[in-house]
Amino acid sequence: MLSSDNRVETSVSPSDLLTKLSQVLNCPIETFFDSASHNLGPTVEFLKLWSEIDNPSDRAKLLAVARVLAAKG
Repeated sequence: MLSSDNRVETSVSPSDLLTKLSQVLNCPIETFFDSASHNLGPTVEFLKLWSEIDNPSDRAKLLAVARVLAAKG
């Protein structure tokens, strides 16, 4: 699962991780297996890009921008 600082704990099973992701993204687990019913393309791209950002400061900046945009709705 996620630790208090939002890092993924390495001892998490794949099914537990999928469960947590579905909760965080507010979508059913089936979404990850049924690409026809949900367009996860942008989400997948965002997660891939996120994983390529190594600098914690850069990640913090991106999170700040995402929070502002999300607050606008």
